[in-house]
Amino acid sequence: MPVQEMAVSPVKSLYWEQFPPMSQRRVYCTPVYHEGLLYVLGGCSETGMPLDSVEVLDVESQTWSQLPPLPTARAGASAVALGGQVMVLGGMNQQQTPLASVEMYHPDEGKWETKASLGQPSMGVTTVEKDGKVYAFGGMGADTTPQALVRVYEAEKDQWQSMTSMPTPRYGATPFMRGNKLYLMAGRQGKMPVTALEAFDLEMKSWTRYPCIPSRRAFSCCAMNDRSLFSLGGLQQPGPHNFYSRPHFVSTMEEYDLDQGNLDLVKAGRWWMVQNWVTLVPRLQRATGLETALTLLPLLLVRWLSGMPCYAKFITLDFFAEQVTLPPKGLCKSRKGFALCTWV
Repeated sequence: MPVQEMAVSPVKSLYWEQFPPMSQRRVYCTPVYHEGLLYVLGGCSETGMPLDSVEVLDVESQTWSQLPPLPTARAGASAVALGGQVMVLGGMNQQQTPLASVEMYHPDEGKWETKASLGQPSMGVTTVEKDGKVYAFGGMGADTTPQALVRVYEAEKDQWQSMTSMPTPRYGATPFMRGNKLYLMAGRQGKMPVTALEAFDLEMKSWTRYPCIPSRRAFSCCAMNDRSLFSLGGLQQPGPHNFYSRPHFVSTMEEYDLDQGNLDLVKAGRWWMVQNWVTLVPRLQRATGLETALTLLPLLLVRWLSGMPCYAKFITLDFFAEQVTLPPKGLCKSRKGFALCTWV
């Protein structure tokens, strides 16, 4: 059953603070944070139907407000803040089929506006805003086929333009910006997790392939700091090398160092296993969910077991000194279900 509980932890203070619950229970909703406001768009109700409801949390006053409903009910959509507005695109409709529609909310007017559609229905699209443009990567079509589409939206023209396709079709990938390069990690192709790491150069409009994530894990979480990419936790599934094994939770953590070498990052960079994780954090549990700040400092570790309480705790991890600092005692508990996670 979906839960209303929500908690946000200030990075500096390293403690959990309970926020007022949302007015409506929901899962697969889409959060967007912009200028002190946390927007929560759509999602699924307890009966599994996509929602059109929208609410916003004023983080400073800790109060929720209802906003005008989405023109199109949707779940599993993508959203991004663009020039003071909130854009939502794709997702699934009430017929359980992907959407191509794009809608923009204008906070000053309190109105939704329909924008140019994606052209091809997609769910699980990865979206990033950069220099006033919205980039949309991949997705899953109506036939459940993963897409390699790359589209860029220009607000002045209200138009989507196609760009060089991704080398690896996928949906649900995790994006990270570093300079003019946008890195895409993980994601899925149907039921299979993707290990590909690829970067799109926004200036050259070209793709670069990097070494794949060593271990294939579903529902792993990704993070980035100033020099490295991280892949954490997940669900190990049977594959060519472990065909007879059962799916099981893992506590795997892998890092890719982007700064090894100056001229050829593809050859110089490498993935390596963090060997001392158990020593650094002896209480780490095997997990299918690990949510982190984009800087990865501090880490937010989540124990996510079906039918069991969900425990979340912050730790500060220095990857170079190999030291861990634990916060004051305290756990945020929620009942089983889905969690709404974002960073403010």
